Amino acid sequence: MVVGFDATPDVTQDFTDNTEALSKGVRALHPGGGTAMFDALYYSCRDKLMKHEQTGPVRRAIILLSDGEDNLSHVTREEAIEMRNAPR
Repeated sequence: MVVGFDATPDVTQDFTDNTEALSKGVRALHPGGGTAMFDALYYSCRDKLMKHEQTGPVRRAIILLSDGEDNLSHVTREEAIEMRNAPR
C-alpha cells in the first residue's frame, strides 16, 4: 500500500504484492502544503492495516518518508505509535 500525505492522507495504491503497481503508486504521489505525518500513520493503521482481511501469512512493514517535521496532525506521536501497536 502507498499512502501520500500533506494535510490529509491519500492512498495512491491499495494493498498489493505487485511491485509495479506499488511503483506506480509512489510515482503518483504529489504531496504539498503542510505535513500531517502522525495523522497519516494513524489513518494507515486504523483504517487500512487493522481492517485488511488476511488470507494467509503476511509480512508487514511501514516505510515512512517525510521531511520529519509534523506541523498539522490532530493526533500526537504517541497516539500514532499506540495505533501502530494495537492488536488486530
